Amino acid sequence: MKIKVSPQASKKIKSLPPEVLATVDSKLLLGESGLDVAKYLQNDCKQFVGEDIYNLKKSLERYRQGDLRVRAIERITTAQKTEKTSTIARRMNAMEELDTLAQQQRGRLDKMLMKESEMPAGILLKDATREIGMLKDLLVDLGRLQLETGILARAPKSFKGSIVDPAGTVTQFEWTEEQEKLHAELESLEYVSRSS
Repeated sequence: MKIKVSPQASKKIKSLPPEVLATVDSKLLLGESGLDVAKYLQNDCKQFVGEDIYNLKKSLERYRQGDLRVRAIERITTAQKTEKTSTIARRMNAMEELDTLAQQQRGRLDKMLMKESEMPAGILLKDATREIGMLKDLLVDLGRLQLETGILARAPKSFKGSIVDPAGTVTQFEWTEEQEKLHAELESLEYVSRSS
């Protein structure tokens, strides 16, 4: 299923106050789902409160696919053209730094869990719980960065369903993102060949 980028989606989202828009951009670029960001907008920011949450989700996803994606690519291109190589290398090392921090945090957590195991049965340490949360946050950030850089492959989304023809025959189908990309590429090649 191809997402059609609507200019109205961009216009609506861009009408947000600048500080809210900056947070929305950040959340979308970090990979948060459109539904989570829609809930954030309605519940925390009190924006688009009367609107259907799923319509807002669609608008956010279209905004991410269109305007936000274009701006992110422009920023990366500009950074690569204007910034020093050392600055880009420092950003590339962020993943390595996160990995080191996660390993250090794991060591701290192991110490806390050893201390907790020495406690009488059933007593949990609040510090251990906090250390677990910190390790989880580091691992989530590391995973996102690995997905963005292509080190981890994103699991393909697939759409499954069934079609019933007029004779009552049921046919099962499955459509993946890879098939959609291939279909889009073939459509664009077909369009180019027709116009030449």
